[in-house]
Amino acid sequence: MINQLVRNKSFMFGFLFIFILLATSFIWPLVGGKEVKQVTAVYENGDIISVPPYTPSSEFILGSNEHGKDHFQMLVYGAKYTYLAVFGIASIQLLVGLLIASLIGTYFSKYIVRIEPFFDVFNFVPIVVFAYFILNPMMMIYSNGFNMFGSSFYERVIFQIILLACLGMPTVIFYMAKEINRTFATEFAESAKVLGGSRLHILRVHVFPNLRGKYLLLFIQQLIQTMLILTTLGVLEVYFGGTVLYPATDSRPTSFTNEWSGLLGGGFRWMNSHPWITLSPVIFISLTVLSLKLMVMGLENVMNNNRRVYKP
Repeated sequence: MINQLVRNKSFMFGFLFIFILLATSFIWPLVGGKEVKQVTAVYENGDIISVPPYTPSSEFILGSNEHGKDHFQMLVYGAKYTYLAVFGIASIQLLVGLLIASLIGTYFSKYIVRIEPFFDVFNFVPIVVFAYFILNPMMMIYSNGFNMFGSSFYERVIFQIILLACLGMPTVIFYMAKEINRTFATEFAESAKVLGGSRLHILRVHVFPNLRGKYLLLFIQQLIQTMLILTTLGVLEVYFGGTVLYPATDSRPTSFTNEWSGLLGGGFRWMNSHPWITLSPVIFISLTVLSLKLMVMGLENVMNNNRRVYKP
């Protein structure tokens, strides 16, 4: 399957966009310095002729924010934190979900119908609402560094990733459990059982290989869903890694890491007067979602071409 995915143009185009952007996000700070380019004012003959936010130009490709920081550079620097959150959350959902789903689908399959209504509830649970009320107080950091929970940056990141992973995990678990149970009922799995294969053996040798394409597809779909959840939280000013507050000032809360949802949420006030501040993260988020969609299309195309009954 890997060789086919490499030859699939849709999959590789989406993959390369994300890979190149992620690599640039790690390399650029090492080459160009960790500090984002900032111009607080433009002078001519000792007089101030321009103040931020600056419009897009040859000096600022996507303009600057209200503090004069290069918006394009902030977006590239923040890509690694955005992708870290998205990949971390989706990975936990898939790995932990697969472990639990394997137990349910292998040893408790007769209870799947009974517990289905419980899992169906999570299809209608507003994950963002629950996440907002839990994360909002913990993510708030005052400009002097005070946090009411006394949590460090890494503690906030780990807590946010685990919480969002857990909130979205029930639907993932039930989907995988049903797929495992359905595969156990196929002809080749029944034949292996007749020949003396244990359920664990059938799961490892027959079920997992037959479902790996679907699990990869599910993982990419979870990446898209997670990206959209983080974007919504950003609009609600709950940013990944922390939301920096500036009390007694007119400044809006800012992202602690320059991740994209934080740049989007922090730029909403400029939507009418300086739209590039808001639209720039929207463009990067949209291109990432589009790239993931292309990967889904490529993977589905490969799976459809290879659709056949698995033969051990």
